[in-house]
Amino acid sequence: MTAVRRDSRALGYASLEMRSDADIIKAVEHKRNMEEFFIEGLNQHGYVLEFVDKHMRDDDTVVMDAVRKDGHALKYASERLKNDVFVVVTALIQDGYALKYVSEHLKDEKYVVMTAVRRGGLALKFASERLKDDMFVVRAAVRQDSAALQFASERLKDDKFVVMSAVERNGNALQDASERLKDDIFVVRAAVLRTGSALQYASERLKNDIDIRRIASGKASDNSM
Repeated sequence: MTAVRRDSRALGYASLEMRSDADIIKAVEHKRNMEEFFIEGLNQHGYVLEFVDKHMRDDDTVVMDAVRKDGHALKYASERLKNDVFVVVTALIQDGYALKYVSEHLKDEKYVVMTAVRRGGLALKFASERLKDDMFVVRAAVRQDSAALQFASERLKDDKFVVMSAVERNGNALQDASERLKDDIFVVRAAVLRTGSALQYASERLKNDIDIRRIASGKASDNSM
């Protein structure tokens, strides 16, 4: 009886006498009804995966249906499926931040992480250290959300090309740039042209630069109108 409650397929191996047992039949029917109920729920809302049995969380079809509806549902998938590239990419297309629940192995796969950061730049936080130091991954992240620069490697926070990509989207990303680039007139100028208040993150030398101050002041005036 215990085996049948755990897996309705066990009924197929039961004796004729056991099959006629009312308790067993009732348990099997209840389990089937519950599974049908949860599967129907998954067709509408992926988060229902949180409430299903463990064996269903390891079912490829069930989990794929869930993450197609809600990428965050990946959190409740089995460890095996968190390491399945097809399931993972499907989830990330829905929600880039689901990268948080991906296996460590796939957090180091460039294609997987690129899929995530193109949909949510801050997902860079969950990438491997190696990919936080990958120019293409980081640039894709900051172009989607300039605040992602905070999760880049120290080397790339000191990369002018990467930092320019961030500050041209939102000047306040200058706060996460290296000290060297906070003292770079071209970087700072790009930052204050975009966001006047970014001047506060510039080096002391450039905070006192007449042209930079003029640009920042003008931008602040534009934003107040």
